[in-house]
Amino acid sequence: MAQALGEMPEVMSFESITVGDHHGQRAHSTPFHELVHVQQGRVRMWLEGSSFEASSGDTFLVPRGTSHRDERLSEGPYRTFYAFFSWASGDRFLKRIDHRRLLQLPAAAKHFLHLQMTEFEREYSAGATVDGARLSLMLTEILLALYRLSRPSGKAVERAASRAAERGRRELVADARSYLEEHYTEPVGLEELAHRLDVSSFHLSRSFSREFGVSLTDMLTTVRVEKARELLAGTRLSVKEIAAKVGYSGGNYFSKVFRRVSGMSPSEYRVSAGRK
Repeated sequence: MAQALGEMPEVMSFESITVGDHHGQRAHSTPFHELVHVQQGRVRMWLEGSSFEASSGDTFLVPRGTSHRDERLSEGPYRTFYAFFSWASGDRFLKRIDHRRLLQLPAAAKHFLHLQMTEFEREYSAGATVDGARLSLMLTEILLALYRLSRPSGKAVERAASRAAERGRRELVADARSYLEEHYTEPVGLEELAHRLDVSSFHLSRSFSREFGVSLTDMLTTVRVEKARELLAGTRLSVKEIAAKVGYSGGNYFSKVFRRVSGMSPSEYRVSAGRK
């Protein structure tokens, strides 16, 4: 490892695949190492005579000069990104990373890597403002994490990764919930909120579902209904006026949503709350 860290890896290029097969049935190799992260969907990788499947959240490495081919397997949304880099002093070090062990990591450890890879992609996508030294440092941190997590003695690292991923997820969804609490009268969408929080919509949606057990849209509905209950119980505003105050353009649709969530109509709830 000391020899590997004698110099920093250099990021050569970055490629994001969102549709179709990448190389399909064509075996190929590159003069650079490939760091691969699957964000959505499933892919089959053939690597030196054997194959394995990777799916959303998986991260693995293809050493330079290694013959391989990859093929999209999923029919639904698909997104994978590849970071191509050189690291002459780290060639031997990288070959010790066991990609099969990485694919068997617990969900929390994979989420930890996902957060690192998402931040790495975002930094690279900064374009003209990107800092090459910072990119190299981020890449080094990711490669060291891959190495430690892929080694049999990596249990302590896995536990640390799990705790870090858990903290990151809770902070993210807490920020998302706070935004909904403050902007529930607006037409908040997943893409818009993900952009505001500087994360991918896929990452935000998955984190929200894991933390609360519901989608972001369902949570927004819950927040709106909670606010409507307060207005029904504490004011004499009409149902139509309350609907407008909590983000619904029509009273009839609001009433349907309110009944679905509360089990009673707005008028029935007002009666039960003591405001006739």
